[in-house]
Amino acid sequence: MTPDPTGSRFHGLWLLALPLVLARAADPVPEAKDVRPGWIALVTVLLLCAASLFLWFSMRKQLRRIQVPRDGVDGPDSPDDTDGTDGPHGTDHERPGSTREPSGPQDA
Repeated sequence: MTPDPTGSRFHGLWLLALPLVLARAADPVPEAKDVRPGWIALVTVLLLCAASLFLWFSMRKQLRRIQVPRDGVDGPDSPDDTDGTDGPHGTDHERPGSTREPSGPQDA
């Protein structure tokens, strides 16, 4: 293949654009009085608004169910609760993953 004397690398691009130009010429631009919004667009927008409201209320409901601990107050399941008292998992030294021994007096 011989190099293009004009230096353009896209000399064959007009072959790809030709069908688009011909299709555009065959399809005339409609008049302004012929173009108006349709019922399908209105229904689509209303459905999107309804779905957004539904998702917003659902998220709001789920966020209200979350129990967030207050700053400085540990709940009964906090990992630093190793005072030797019985918790939800039995005594603290029986808790899975706990390596510390209870700090209280031990029965011998």
